[in-house]
Amino acid sequence: MLRLRSSADGWRGEIGVSFTPAAAGLLAGAVLDVLSATGQPRRILISYDGRRGGPAVAAAVQAAVGDRLATAATVLSGVPTPVASAAVCAGDFELAFLVTASHNPAGWNGLKIKSGVAGSISPAMERQIESRYLELSEQPAEAAASPAADPGPVTAAGSPQPMIEAHLSRVLARVGGDPGRPWRVVVDGLHGIAGPAMVRLAELLGWTVLPIGCQAEQDFGGLIPDPTLAASRSRLSAAVRAEHADFGIVLDGDGDRVFLLGSDGGVVSCGELYALLLDQLYRSRPALPSRRIAVTSTTASLPGRIAAEHGGEALVTGVGFKNMAELLAGGQICAAGGNVGDLAFAPFGFDRDPSVVVALLGRLLADSGQSLDAALERLRRRYGRRHYLETAVSCPAGELDLAATAVALLATTGLGLRIASMNRVDGIRLALPEQQWLSVRRSSTENLVRAYAEFSGPVLSEAELRTALRGALRPASGRDT
Repeated sequence: MLRLRSSADGWRGEIGVSFTPAAAGLLAGAVLDVLSATGQPRRILISYDGRRGGPAVAAAVQAAVGDRLATAATVLSGVPTPVASAAVCAGDFELAFLVTASHNPAGWNGLKIKSGVAGSISPAMERQIESRYLELSEQPAEAAASPAADPGPVTAAGSPQPMIEAHLSRVLARVGGDPGRPWRVVVDGLHGIAGPAMVRLAELLGWTVLPIGCQAEQDFGGLIPDPTLAASRSRLSAAVRAEHADFGIVLDGDGDRVFLLGSDGGVVSCGELYALLLDQLYRSRPALPSRRIAVTSTTASLPGRIAAEHGGEALVTGVGFKNMAELLAGGQICAAGGNVGDLAFAPFGFDRDPSVVVALLGRLLADSGQSLDAALERLRRRYGRRHYLETAVSCPAGELDLAATAVALLATTGLGLRIASMNRVDGIRLALPEQQWLSVRRSSTENLVRAYAEFSGPVLSEAELRTALRGALRPASGRDT
């Protein structure tokens, strides 16, 4: 039986090993079986990105739809994930199957599901789908109604450009206001499918745009399409400096994560970007559905401090936007975000969307009359700069005591910080004095243990944290915490 890894958003695996057209078709059937319990979806979108084997996977998903529903799905190549999700949330489609492995290396592929007003499916529904997938995997092919081994070619119905244009128009209409100064920006799509849409948005904002990496390639030009990685940002950093740009924008493979770089080529931390836009949201939209926000257990403290100043608070969730989307859609929070460039703001949509982030940034810069560099400097003078660390090491065989590991890791810093509380939402997060913290969790897609920390000063480097994490790993006695 082929096993798929549940990720922060959907399922993914290595191409030809744990992720094959047959496995994806079976998974699509499981999705349809679970969703049909509340009414069969009729308007279905299937899209695939530029990864190897994407058309064959899309064909298998299309065959699964045909096996179960008396309807034909719309197939489009290269729809960025936020565009597809927004189309589902707006009711243009009831369900979207997106063949992509997002920010994973080129040897991986996967399947994301978008459904309902929240876009991302809930963890509870994800568990139901996984249970049904396992049931189907154990049945004979005929009983499982799985697609044929060779479902035939898939044919895209047309260009995704009209859908992209409609989405960008909706975003700009909701954000509103004059575009402000004609900033000079560099956009790096990391050879995924989202670069052209971001270039188009920047043009609509009246900016001068210099695109790089905006042609989709199967191997992503030899890069990992993950903007959280310094190696994947280095090309953009050099281009921003060489072109004397005001800032740079870099996206992941399917376009639902975004990082910004300042004019010096340095990265704008996710916590700072979230905080800047959140402050703008509070000041410009006094009638929000809620003043609370959501952050993942690995997110910096600054957005929570901004929320508190405006009468809100930060709810801590597990990693993955699926843990926050329903809170947004239900009006329980006004914004949500993590530390990987995944941001959403309730007045503009319930799923993460870099086009909303960039349009809101344009609004902030126009309203303030400042550059991004100046806005960041003002934020840092007001709140100070914190030292955020993230690292990972291979997970040893057997179970881990994550709580003991986190405590041991903290001890290696030599800071003598008192543990105020221990949060077990996703792994272990130790709350420390002055809103400092340290977190340890297992990766959801890779055989890794990850550690994150935020300290008031640069007390150790990421390399030192990585070495300390290896020495702090503690085996479990009876169960994995």
